[in-house]
Amino acid sequence: MEKVKKKRKFNAPDAYVVLFVLIIAAFCVTYIVPAGYFDVQEETYMENGQEKTRTLVDPESFQYLLDEDGAPKYLKAKIFTDYNVTEDTGLLNTMHNGFVNGGLDGTAGMIAFILIIGGAFAILIRTGAIDNGLGSVLRKMNGKDFILIPIIMLLFSLGGAVLGLGEELIPFAMILMPLMIRLGYDGITVMLTVYSSMMIGFATSWMNPFTLLIAQGIAGVPLMSGAALRITLYLVVEILLFFYIAWRVRKFKKNPELALTYESDQRNFRETAQAEAVIDDTFTKGHAVVMLVFIAFFVWIFWGIIKNGWYIPQISAQFFGMGIACGVVGVMFKLNGMRINDIAGAFKQGVADMVPVVMILALAKGITLILGGVDNSEPSVLNTILHYGGEGLSGIPSIFAAWGMYLFQSLFTFLVCSGPAQAAISMPIMAPLADLLGVSRQTSCLAFQMGDGFCNMINPTSALLMAYLGIVKIDFVKWIKFAWKMEVALFAVGTIFMVTAVAIGY
Repeated sequence: MEKVKKKRKFNAPDAYVVLFVLIIAAFCVTYIVPAGYFDVQEETYMENGQEKTRTLVDPESFQYLLDEDGAPKYLKAKIFTDYNVTEDTGLLNTMHNGFVNGGLDGTAGMIAFILIIGGAFAILIRTGAIDNGLGSVLRKMNGKDFILIPIIMLLFSLGGAVLGLGEELIPFAMILMPLMIRLGYDGITVMLTVYSSMMIGFATSWMNPFTLLIAQGIAGVPLMSGAALRITLYLVVEILLFFYIAWRVRKFKKNPELALTYESDQRNFRETAQAEAVIDDTFTKGHAVVMLVFIAFFVWIFWGIIKNGWYIPQISAQFFGMGIACGVVGVMFKLNGMRINDIAGAFKQGVADMVPVVMILALAKGITLILGGVDNSEPSVLNTILHYGGEGLSGIPSIFAAWGMYLFQSLFTFLVCSGPAQAAISMPIMAPLADLLGVSRQTSCLAFQMGDGFCNMINPTSALLMAYLGIVKIDFVKWIKFAWKMEVALFAVGTIFMVTAVAIGY
């Protein structure tokens, strides 16, 4: 009797596997591409009546690092480095150095921020104030919860476009994303509503201080100029995204088992919510006090960000305090039977839930470290790649040159995923190059924006993407399986706007 061969089921690689493959690829690149560097100089400028300094790169000054024979030198990455320089990492040092690189405002600070936020919000959720409050609101809305989607989209997109908020919105996402899944939306729809809306804000911003204004400042373009085209782009892409989300809701909310993330949604959120459901889901005085504490801290943090320029270290401290305060209120009112040890227990569980996310962040940072870091004045493979990218665009028609800049910035995002860092590294090269190619510097800024914002929706080295996927518990490969089509559509829209920009002399 002939045996029937069973087809082997394809198991998608884990995010750790994907990132380590990229790290090995970066390791190999250091043996193929020589290191180079640029000359830099300090420039003073005025901002809000204050004199500040910034570092500018001379794009014509690129030179290779030379060996003793005068030939281009290769800074070949090692398997292991036995000295304490976190900016120069070996293959086996990647995880550790990825964790500690950058101090308070770098990867180490981001990792601490995510762990603290995870613990603090686990305490808040343990009180039941969020679940019970949501239940109360939905009963009053009488099933009209779909109105939440455009509101959330608007808030997150404007947070990215106007204020440049990314990491700062993670706390909101920690509440909204799990609760939206419990309302019946699939995980991918939730990612589109929250994360994709925010990144579109980054990609189309007319005033983001951390991406656009840095790029325009380096390019010598008047700050916040060219807003009309960018606002048009913002509206077009956000409206298209909303209609796509509406289609997904109609398709998958009635039949959630058809969704790509159905199993993980069910296992991580819906079944968990049922198992942890309280007998009495009414919104009590204690819940109201918890929510008042929560809102008060958010107002205080928002004031600190706007007024005093708080960033990750300061915001982390405030959320830690918020978690403790909410836990104390929960114990005082005995919400969900809370006792003092439950505050510590919830915090530990929240931190544990975020550990897989921060491990991925460390690996992602390792790719940049393997390639030599992001300092234009220090010899690195990244500087050489940047130089080659600019050289490759010379001598072609302006429309194709503009599109080529957009393509290059999109690809460069995979090596330098931080918007401010990419602007600081690439714009000193791309802005003068635009002059030679017959492309306006304003258009070169637009190419940077869209390349950075759109591609960070699928970028495995993006700390933000990995953090949001971790919150909604979607495997990176599963997300890519869906998101690549969206990325193609976004790139096509970006191409149309790049061509339009050149045609109208933007």
